[in-house]
Amino acid sequence: MTKTVLTILCSICIFSATAQKLEFKGYTGGMFIHSGQIKSDAFETTNSLGETSTHRIKNLTFGLGGKLAFQFGNYLRIGLEGYNSSVNYGEFRSSYSIGWGGLLAEYFYETKLASYFLGATFGGGGIVNTVVTEPQTFNFQTSEILRRRYNTGIIAPYYGAEIKLTQKLRLVYKGDYLFPMTNKQQDWGRGFRWYLGINFRPQGS
Repeated sequence: MTKTVLTILCSICIFSATAQKLEFKGYTGGMFIHSGQIKSDAFETTNSLGETSTHRIKNLTFGLGGKLAFQFGNYLRIGLEGYNSSVNYGEFRSSYSIGWGGLLAEYFYETKLASYFLGATFGGGGIVNTVVTEPQTFNFQTSEILRRRYNTGIIAPYYGAEIKLTQKLRLVYKGDYLFPMTNKQQDWGRGFRWYLGINFRPQGS
């Protein structure tokens, strides 16, 4: 699946690059909020008494981030983006968060009222999974909390549209899906994320 996605996206970028002169034509950037339903495989934890329990991440995630892209020719944009996303899950409100970012490449097609884009981000991310295995009393008594951190390489294919609001502002809708390229774990949260934000395009870009 991942190899197929990579092949398609690379073919799109190569086609868009070779079909035009790669003249720099400005940049665009903005901020986005996002949400989506994510879930993981079942995973086990072991507390300080040696007791094991099984958990599964499944809930709505929410997050924030931004993007900066430079346009070359009429169809190619290359840039950077980064986001942070977190979700609460389980009986005792455990939490899972991921911060990721990297280089992006996208093909886009512009019309009079909107533009449409298809691309991918290649980079990495850091995951923090905090598992609460018993009720939190909030009365200075210690609750059993287990935490693990790990990093992974990430590819995030995406697609979306930009609706022209003014000469400089665009309302942006985007959807993506994160694939771990390395170090996939049982508590990896998978699922589509949907983004909404505003892109700023300076005059002349």
